[in-house]
Amino acid sequence: MQLLDESCVMQDDEIHLLYVEYSFLGNRGEDMETVSVEKSKTGGQEMIYNYKKKFWINEVTHPLQRDNLRAMLAETISPNINFTVLSEPLPEEREVKECEEVGYAIFNIKKYALGDECKHVLLPIKDNRNRQIGTLKIAVSGLNAIRQCLPRSK
Repeated sequence: MQLLDESCVMQDDEIHLLYVEYSFLGNRGEDMETVSVEKSKTGGQEMIYNYKKKFWINEVTHPLQRDNLRAMLAETISPNINFTVLSEPLPEEREVKECEEVGYAIFNIKKYALGDECKHVLLPIKDNRNRQIGTLKIAVSGLNAIRQCLPRSK
């Protein structure tokens, strides 16, 4: 993740730690959150999370997840995966401060499945006023498995 120097997050001296959370195929909660990392000192400096999560979409062993993915790709439910960027208080502040949303990024899995094979995707991070505050780089693998769930043309 990279934040713009002029972004509200970089300008806020109260923000020290950042993490990212998302939900996908019914998975949510703590195991869908990265660890917190220290906010970079300057804009444009990359913050690396090294977060990896594997999702099973086998028709026999994980039919619910596969059906959810098919629905996303058919757009009967939203094809968007929302990533939320949150600030976390320092350990000594946790009794008086709470985690706070500072931005979001959206990944459209259908557009990805229909596009060219690309392992890394840069997503714009927006604040609550829809201003870009940075970029989130995600890596996606399993494109062939995702494409197998695309609706068939008639």
